[in-house]
Amino acid sequence: MSRASRSRRSASRRARDVAPRTGDFSGSFAQQALLWLVALKLLGLIVVFSTVVQFGFDLPKSLWSKALEWPMAAILAIGLLRYGTAIVPRTRLHVLVAAFVAANVVATVFAPDTYVALFGLPNRYLGLTYVADMAVLYLGLAVALRRRSDWLVVTAAVLIGAAVSLAYATVQYLGLDPVRWGRDPQERPFGTVGNPDMFGHFFAVLAAGAAAAALFTGRRARVVAAVVAAAALAMVLVSGTRGALLADGGALLVLAALWVRAHGLRLSPRLVLGIAGALLVAALGALASPPGQRLLSARVSDRVLLYETTLRAFAARPLFGWGPDGLGVAWPQFRGMHDESVWQQPFLAIDQAHNWLLQTAVTTGAVGFLALSATIAAVSWTLWRSRATPGGPASAVLLASYITYWLGALTSVESVSVSWIPWAVTGAAVALTGTRVAATAPAVRRLPAAAEALALAGALLVALTGLNAYRANGEIWYATSAYPAGRADEVVARSSAAVALDGGRADYWNYRGLGREQKQQLAAATADFTEATARAPFQSNYWINLARARTTLAVAAGDTNGPAAAAALEVARRATAADPNVSAPHRAYAETALALGRYDLAAEEALHALRLWTSDPRTDVVLAGAATKLADKDAAERVLEAAVALKDSAPLWAGLAQVRLDVGDFAGARAAASHAVLLDPTNADAKRLLALASQPGSP
Repeated sequence: MSRASRSRRSASRRARDVAPRTGDFSGSFAQQALLWLVALKLLGLIVVFSTVVQFGFDLPKSLWSKALEWPMAAILAIGLLRYGTAIVPRTRLHVLVAAFVAANVVATVFAPDTYVALFGLPNRYLGLTYVADMAVLYLGLAVALRRRSDWLVVTAAVLIGAAVSLAYATVQYLGLDPVRWGRDPQERPFGTVGNPDMFGHFFAVLAAGAAAAALFTGRRARVVAAVVAAAALAMVLVSGTRGALLADGGALLVLAALWVRAHGLRLSPRLVLGIAGALLVAALGALASPPGQRLLSARVSDRVLLYETTLRAFAARPLFGWGPDGLGVAWPQFRGMHDESVWQQPFLAIDQAHNWLLQTAVTTGAVGFLALSATIAAVSWTLWRSRATPGGPASAVLLASYITYWLGALTSVESVSVSWIPWAVTGAAVALTGTRVAATAPAVRRLPAAAEALALAGALLVALTGLNAYRANGEIWYATSAYPAGRADEVVARSSAAVALDGGRADYWNYRGLGREQKQQLAAATADFTEATARAPFQSNYWINLARARTTLAVAAGDTNGPAAAAALEVARRATAADPNVSAPHRAYAETALALGRYDLAAEEALHALRLWTSDPRTDVVLAGAATKLADKDAAERVLEAAVALKDSAPLWAGLAQVRLDVGDFAGARAAASHAVLLDPTNADAKRLLALASQPGSP
């Protein structure tokens, strides 16, 4: 860069702190409104949550953010029309950000599930609409940050949000939380973020940024920054988040590099020993902390399995991926045969790769991965180079925060709670380092006040549409509470309200079907389950529910060998096709086949379900029931002998005793029944069979 160019850029930056001129964008209503909307957006992304909806953190934060997206976009449009493109700093970073957004658009176009790609999974909300929301945040920060006071407003919003989250996490840690959550927050607090891993990730970024401020800002700010860094690091330790601890360890290297760049490398032997000792003490303390203990006891097998499955999904669609937030769509098709045994959880659905490299690749393909990687490299390099400029302290804070975020994201997940950070840092980096065409941006045209007011009013009206999604999720939250209690009328009423407010979500239809099933309204339940499968065909549990309803209807009509039975069997088969390597769909297929008299198929599917997962007692019952009804008793005995080799189960041994008794093998029946009684002395079938096999006169 030439000396003249550097001089123009320095003058442009100094101009940001001078008083605004009449008619200038800086200090105008548009600029100030945009600034405060950005600040409110960031504050809400940190602190907003709800206790009366199904997804109390991601959904409220998403709706808050998108509600402010529309007025921000309207003000940006008004600013561009009135003041021209001069209000946007010039930088090549715009091209890279636009390329990443375009990659998400293309990935959405080619996604197998367009609805998920557009709006995200129901518990994540990270679809294309989220990417568009973040693009508006990026541009809003790039345009709004012009003077030192503007930076203070945004910084204050983030610090206030962090303080609120920290205070609530402290309440949780002390066991004083008045809210009853599904998990105990005292062991691992999650504050207003909703998940201890994401909570730790957020505070790891804050700790790194505050540490950079403590190192490179003026004296008056250093004390405050040091306190913020210490408090944020304490939250990282309390959260027990391993990835956050590792990220802050990497942040130390970034801070060291920034320090050497600013002050040079002047190390005496005493200083080297002091630094080494301090690092050793810090490392030992970190390993003794909750995240350190979790790091030492971490299982590698489940993470390896997660990465392998994600890579298989990426290999299936390597160019454009599965669409934004699309790993949950791909996962059932590519999970391994023994997932349930490794995870020790049945029917576990994974929707995040826990690694930004893999998550980006599987959702947006190689195109999106390259675009994001190039953006990260360019932003990091831009901030590193600007360290020598008058914006040095701010660039150091942004760079430390940015690198720490991506280091933490190597083991963490995307979330509305934290994934705004790189977008915000990139927008701030553009505001800090981008070139402005002039020191001021005077108005180039006048816009009718009525037109501006109409645009803002329209934006606010569109923003309010998110209330329907919020209300619908609240209704389904009540439905999920009423269903286990058997309050079928409430389930149907609440889920019907959710469907009317936000009919695109498959789970709302599914819950209405469950409520109607409880009320024995099977035809209506079948219609609802059909709608659920149409909206989310990758979810095998919806197919299972539909198969159960169709089977009940077929049996009630006496149609166990006609079209109704065939339709029920086909739906059950679709469940296994949707999620072939998990046990529940195969068990459900076996239940359907057993109810319809297809005993060979029932035994085959139940045995397959047992091979996938041995910890579900329902599979034992279905397999024993199907095998004992087989006409070929030799085949039945082989099936049950294979089953007891997989699992030492009383129902399976009792079934084997029944089959042996049927063929007159009284000695074998006694042995099998005796073992079943030994395993479960309360098993009535086993005791009955043992008595029969032990009757006087039996061999």
